[in-house]
Amino acid sequence: MSEIKQEEEFSKPKFESAVFFVQDIDQKLEDNDVKLIHPIIEAPWGQKAFRAYDPDNHIIEFGEPMTAVVIRLHQKGMSPEEIIQKTTMPIEIVNQILANI
Repeated sequence: MSEIKQEEEFSKPKFESAVFFVQDIDQKLEDNDVKLIHPIIEAPWGQKAFRAYDPDNHIIEFGEPMTAVVIRLHQKGMSPEEIIQKTTMPIEIVNQILANI
């Protein structure tokens, strides 16, 4: 019985993840012919991401770095306080990101 259990454990598919952070996520998706799992979604904290299959059918996630999220929200007219509320990022980090644009 234990031999069967060990064989079953090795034959179960394993979930591994890879996440790539990309600037201009909307443009990257438009510029490439990819097999999408789902279109770009925006998480409640403002980060955009999409998942696609690579040529070997592995699932790959592409998402914005949070610095890009802060900049995008600021460019949409959100105040630092609104950005902090949406992203839950510390005020010091948001101010540092905005000071560098």
